[in-house]
Amino acid sequence: MPHSTRPSPSQSTRNAGRRSPRVRRRGLTEYGRDIDFETVASELLRALRGHRSQVQFSRRLGYSSNMSAEWESGRRYPSARTMFCAAERVGVSLDEALGHFDPKSAGFFTSESRVSAWLSSFRGDRSLEELAASTGYTRHQVGRWLTGKSRMRLPCFLALLQGLTGRLPRFVSLLVPIDRVPSLASEFTRRQQLRQIAQDNPWASAVLMLLGTQQYAALNRHDDQWLAQRLGTDEATLEQCMSILRREGLVQMASGGKYRLTSKTQIDLNTAPLERKRHLAHAALSRRPHRDGDTRVDIHFYAVDRSEQQRIDALTDRYLRDLAAIGTSSGTPEATGIIAVHTTRLTDPAISVS
Repeated sequence: MPHSTRPSPSQSTRNAGRRSPRVRRRGLTEYGRDIDFETVASELLRALRGHRSQVQFSRRLGYSSNMSAEWESGRRYPSARTMFCAAERVGVSLDEALGHFDPKSAGFFTSESRVSAWLSSFRGDRSLEELAASTGYTRHQVGRWLTGKSRMRLPCFLALLQGLTGRLPRFVSLLVPIDRVPSLASEFTRRQQLRQIAQDNPWASAVLMLLGTQQYAALNRHDDQWLAQRLGTDEATLEQCMSILRREGLVQMASGGKYRLTSKTQIDLNTAPLERKRHLAHAALSRRPHRDGDTRVDIHFYAVDRSEQQRIDALTDRYLRDLAAIGTSSGTPEATGIIAVHTTRLTDPAISVS
């Protein structure tokens, strides 16, 4: 890492010298469980230290005191930017690693203000009040962090990232082995499980989402036919889906004869193989709508120059981010569906797919 991006000892001391107030545990994982962001911060820093002693790690980062011990004990916390500096110092390529989290991440971790700008890019059209409610901080605090007017301690950064994206376990897994952060390891594993189920049997994911809606909750008892009618599948396919969900422990029969979810249901398949995405898009299009408006298909042909193509790409990225933000902050589901965004460039020769 270039020397200019490394915090000097005096800067580092200011970044980590004052103890942060206790972070309120109002952030939730994808599965509705509380996250203690201070614990996650300490575990992440410990994982970044790796096999080095605390003194060795502190000196590698330019501290004369054993700052690592302060961080891991929870007595003090570094800023988010200092954590990124530490990751680079131990060999993590931030642009490469976090490019898997968000393709537009390159270069966003060179300063505190750029880190704030990166977080703000996930905000979409959510108000400060909504973000404050989802993170446990005040509107004033969130606003100053997102505009870069106040320095973010690491637990605060983690809380904001979770509130904005719902993908904190994924983020941490790109910096360190997730099993070294016990507070998030089980959540990360469950998320991977959901993603795999969605890839292998997309209708199982659709069933899971329907079981979490208010409409299902309003039924007197579980009704396979009710689910099958909404999916446009036969009851044999539905039973296969239910068998998968029961086997994986994602649903449990509750009192009253209805299933309850053991996890929240938002599923991101952006990292799935292209051919699997094609299959899911085909499954969505092949469903026969019950009434007009249930399915919307829009086609737009265009011919633009390179700069306008970049604008189209940026617009698509913004749409997907805003969509993910809506799913993260949504309350009890009243509607569920599949959204497939498919952009094909016609300039290059097509490769036939049998």
